[in-house]
Amino acid sequence: MSRSGIRQASPAGRQKASLPDAAAQKMPDSRSDSLRLSHHGQAASISPQTAQLKDYAQLMANGSTDVVQKVDYPADSVGSFDRTMAKSVNRETGGSVDISGAELQRRIIQTAQKLQGADTGGFRLGTINFEPGAPLTRIDDPQPEGHGMQPLPDDFDPARLDTLIRPLVKGTLQDSGQWTYLLKNWPEISRSHQVVIDVDCQFNRAQGALGFHKDSRGSTVFFNLTFSNAAPMQGPDFYQDHYGVEDLEWNLPPEVQSDIASRREQEIEEDDTSIHSPVLPAFGRVSLSDPNLYHSTPKLGHRTRPPEHFERSELIDQLVQTYRHKGNFRNFFEGKSDEELLHYVEPYNLHNTESELLGQEAEEILRGEAELKQRRLSVDLTNDDTLQSALDEQAKLPRTFIRTWVRMVPKNIMDQMSPYGDMWGDKNNEKGHREQADLLENLFDKVVRA
Repeated sequence: MSRSGIRQASPAGRQKASLPDAAAQKMPDSRSDSLRLSHHGQAASISPQTAQLKDYAQLMANGSTDVVQKVDYPADSVGSFDRTMAKSVNRETGGSVDISGAELQRRIIQTAQKLQGADTGGFRLGTINFEPGAPLTRIDDPQPEGHGMQPLPDDFDPARLDTLIRPLVKGTLQDSGQWTYLLKNWPEISRSHQVVIDVDCQFNRAQGALGFHKDSRGSTVFFNLTFSNAAPMQGPDFYQDHYGVEDLEWNLPPEVQSDIASRREQEIEEDDTSIHSPVLPAFGRVSLSDPNLYHSTPKLGHRTRPPEHFERSELIDQLVQTYRHKGNFRNFFEGKSDEELLHYVEPYNLHNTESELLGQEAEEILRGEAELKQRRLSVDLTNDDTLQSALDEQAKLPRTFIRTWVRMVPKNIMDQMSPYGDMWGDKNNEKGHREQADLLENLFDKVVRA
């Protein structure tokens, strides 16, 4: 630590936020003209790197003449799913009863909580195939992304849930604008990709590890969270990603990549550097574009962010305030080194670590690979005692929700060459499997001989 105080610099092994190498290679030369945009509420000159970033986004959005710009890319949105999404027929009277999305979700959660393994907190309810004009149909995931969710028990018939899941998924995508986007742009998307929707349920989830991240493993475009909250509550925190992660976008349809880049260009122009913390209405829905942002479990009850430069005593004061909902830890923090103190500041600022955390010790990630980024909150929470108290109480409440991931999976050689279609996913179809294997073997033989 310098004599002037602690600076939040990158520890050994951690690198500052930077453009991906491939992106940097495509960027035009630095511009010297001074641009001025609003930055943290004040006018500020944009650095050459930011000017380059804006040019790069324009290049990605407009630089390819053979990519048709898609339409109606949905904006991030918040709403309620407590509206009619299905009808139930009364067998005795022949009349119909409206069923809301909230009721559909209640029945799904109620059924899932009775299954063996429910004490682990949730299930992968299944993967749904999307195709215009066809019903949403359960399929075997062509490119599984389990995200650590356990599957439904083998002895459970998922058809019991499908009549509930289908209208809830469709209604959620319709409310978010994602359904319209997929319908209008299906010809371009379907040339190379299959659209699948993964559906998870989480019940009574306590506030987990904080850290900004993306959910995609390279195929997720949108995700939606529908909460079983009977009263308004705090939704997830998120902020716009002005850089993008090329490894998570390059395998999407070209037109979708163009839309993502076009939106990113607009976000850079608007210079939105806030952490957004939306309040959700009862039975709240939040719908987001995964490539365009980082999101985190809301930092309920402890949102204090330290300044960029501070003395050790100031940092300890900040940390005591940050963790006050768990007790008085002043003596604990005073016994830590400068590096250890920064470690306790950083969990809320972790980036893109979810996949690594699945296979490595969290401590290693926290200390070694996570990027530290400073963002201002979109509302001042530290100095509002009433709001802070309400958030403290919300931090103690478990959360139950259903999550839908809208993914675009490249069509592979088996999909294109097989005349048997769904037979490949049928475990009992030995004839289909045998003939499929023969087909692939013949194809491989032709490739080798060529």
